[in-house]
Amino acid sequence: MHEILKGKKAVFLDVGNTLEYAASGDFMVTLAFLQASGEKITTVPREVSNKALSDGYRHLLKYHGVKDEKLISEQFVVFYKILSDEMGLGLSDETIREIADDRLYNSDNFKLYPGVPEALDALSKQFRLGVISDTWTSLDDQLEKLGILKYFSFRTYSCDVGAFKPEKAIFDDALAKCGCEAGDVVFVDDNLKILKGAAALGITPVLMVAEASSDVATEFLKIHSLKELL
Repeated sequence: MHEILKGKKAVFLDVGNTLEYAASGDFMVTLAFLQASGEKITTVPREVSNKALSDGYRHLLKYHGVKDEKLISEQFVVFYKILSDEMGLGLSDETIREIADDRLYNSDNFKLYPGVPEALDALSKQFRLGVISDTWTSLDDQLEKLGILKYFSFRTYSCDVGAFKPEKAIFDDALAKCGCEAGDVVFVDDNLKILKGAAALGITPVLMVAEASSDVATEFLKIHSLKELL
């Protein structure tokens, strides 16, 4: 095992761009959305698409923490409606709903990085493993379909806590579920700002740079694959 794990009792793990990546290259601009949009989306100016995504996320944020799955589903419909309208894609209401349902329930949108199951299996034999993820709905079904739910002793989802990383409440929830002190834990995430928040609480940070966009200058340990912790 990597020396950074010496004396530790638990490993907390982010999900997106740490354990898995988006099949389309973006966790919200899915393959179903791209296919339905066709060539039209290739002509949308970058500033227009960026604004549409920003407006869509702003809408979803209003419903973060809502437990009603049907209501959340409806807000994802609104999200893709905003994208269609602002990008001028002209998608029908039926198509938009199909895209929203696909994003929420189709696990094929998410792919594990190579070696993740093997690394989790090895780590789980020596440490308590937990997930910390910013999400609007539970990821349990997704993790189950990917075959890795069994490795985690607990999961902390922002929608359940009502807070996003790096807010203290989300780390407090994970630590309470784990039964560990902050100093006993390593946290792997692809976002430096989030890791700085964890480090401020005494958690040992590790920057995952599975994607080039995450590779920024830091004094924290960097890894390109979860297998590097072994």
